[in-house]
Order: sequence, then C-alpha cells, then structure tokens
Amino acid sequence: MQKSKMLVVIGMSRSGTSFLSGWLHRSGIPMGSRFLEADDIMNTRGFFEDMDFLDIHLAISARNKDRVERMYEYGDPGFTFSKEDIQRAQAVLSRRTEAQWGWKVTAKPHEMWSLFWKPLLDTKGLNYTVMASFRHYESCIRSCMRVKYLKRQAKGGMGFLKLKWFPDRYANRHLKEWIIANREILRHAKAYDNILVTDSAELLENGAKVAGILREKFGFELAEVDPKSLYEKELMDRPVDIRYTLDPTLEAEARNIYEQLIQLKEAYVCYEN
Repeated sequence: MQKSKMLVVIGMSRSGTSFLSGWLHRSGIPMGSRFLEADDIMNTRGFFEDMDFLDIHLAISARNKDRVERMYEYGDPGFTFSKEDIQRAQAVLSRRTEAQWGWKVTAKPHEMWSLFWKPLLDTKGLNYTVMASFRHYESCIRSCMRVKYLKRQAKGGMGFLKLKWFPDRYANRHLKEWIIANREILRHAKAYDNILVTDSAELLENGAKVAGILREKFGFELAEVDPKSLYEKELMDRPVDIRYTLDPTLEAEARNIYEQLIQLKEAYVCYEN
C-alpha cells in the first residue's frame, strides 16, 4: 500500500505562506478542512492554516515564550514540549488519510519545524516534502509592523503608545524572528533534498514551473490553477505611518541569509522537469 504524500509549508508569517497554501489547496492538495478564520487586518482571503495543527502550535508556543530574546541574549535557551503535545500531534497526523495533503508551520517559535515536527515525522516514517516560502526581510518587517500598528490602534491603550514610542524595539524583534525562521529554511535545504524553496514573486511569474517541479520531482498531482487569480498585492503591502531603524548587525545577517535563499530559489527554477 502506497503511503500518502504530505506537503509541509514552512516560513515566517507575512512571507506569503497563506498565498502559497491557498494556491496548493485550490490546486488539489488539501491543506485542511477547518481553517483559522480570515482577518480584516492581516488577511481577508484567509490563512489556509489547519486549526488542528495550529492548536498544537499555540500550546507549544505558550511553553516557549520570549524564546527569541533569550536566544539572542543567552544563546540557545532550550525548546520545551510535552508528552501531550506529541500525542495530539500523532492523533492529528493519523486522521489525515488523503492520498496527498498538506499543512503549514508558521507559528513561533520558528524552530517548531526542525525541533518538533520533523523528528516526529521521521520517527513515524512518513512520506513528506517541505515547501518553504520566504520574503525580503525589509518587506516582511514592514508588513509585520503594519499588522501590529493596526491591531494595537484598534485596541488602543498603552500597547499602542509603546509601539509609537519604541518602534525600533518591535521592528528589530521581528527582524530577529525573520533571521531565525529563514535560517531554519537554509538548514533544511542544506541537509536534505526534499524541499522546494520559493517566494510569492516566483509563484506569480512561474506558477506553471513551480507546479511542474511539484509534479515531476516530488510526485504530487496538481490541477492547473493560475496563482495570479488568487493574489491581492494590497494584502501584503498596505502602508501605515510608522518609522523605525533596523539594527545594522542584524540587518547584515539578514542580508546574507536572503542572498542564500535567492540562490536556492534560482537553483529550483533551473530544475528541468
């Protein structure tokens, strides 16, 4: 009996993972049946994030609060999850019986994929492919800050004032998150060949090529769906009036990571199916 094929989407939030997951879902790779609801500020078209997986991610995130800052201040702060988290994850995986299906991992901590899910999938001997979506750090941080600004503005209070008073603090925290999340992509791509690295621009310009790679190299069956029919630029780039300065040391690290991601993307684009 042939194992079902699983496609796991990874990447930082505000990096096009919802656009990618929505395209995959409509192309014939079910990304779930009970999704996180659309958000008027973040994404009116929906996130295509399976709530069964997200509930597990939120539980693990709660056990690893402030991991980003602790990692940069004290080195590796450890990663905590419970036996119950593993049992819930195994139960969710066993319920998915489609011939091909997928889900995404964008929750914090951004090592959720490599430290929790990948070891679990490998232990169970499951057949999976990773599809990573990335975005330039400046655009990603700008989008994260826009979301934070609009949400805190709507709520009001001290949280909104802190954001206006200390924008650099929040922007550089997002930059640290970007570095960690995209470093995860690089680590997997350098160690394993079951990964396809792309971004929204590539999907829009060469959607048929990306679909062809998923078919020919990784064995998925996809319907012909034009990604351009699903894309709304305004969802990624609605501006707000907030200014900040990125830490030059962090920015240099992010720039180096981004250049490596571009090289990976271009290597996949050159793949001949």
